[in-house]
Amino acid sequence: MIAYWLNFVNYLDPNGNSTNPASAAIQQRLNLTTWPSYTTSTNGGNQNMLRLQANNLTVFQDNYRQGPIFYINSVPEALNH
Repeated sequence: MIAYWLNFVNYLDPNGNSTNPASAAIQQRLNLTTWPSYTTSTNGGNQNMLRLQANNLTVFQDNYRQGPIFYINSVPEALNH
């Protein structure tokens, strides 16, 4: 987790900077799972998330909040966004 935080602080990307040899070496040595960008299904995205558990870094689909997110996006004026 610390490697993801440090990458984000230094490169504004938790995956680091693949063009930077030091960053690429750290990601390879720690065998970090690539943290996918989160994009919503409304703009063609895949809603990928990274599950961060001890010994379990996996990418999964964020579909458990579909109803509430749809509601929030359907009433932007009421929620002031």
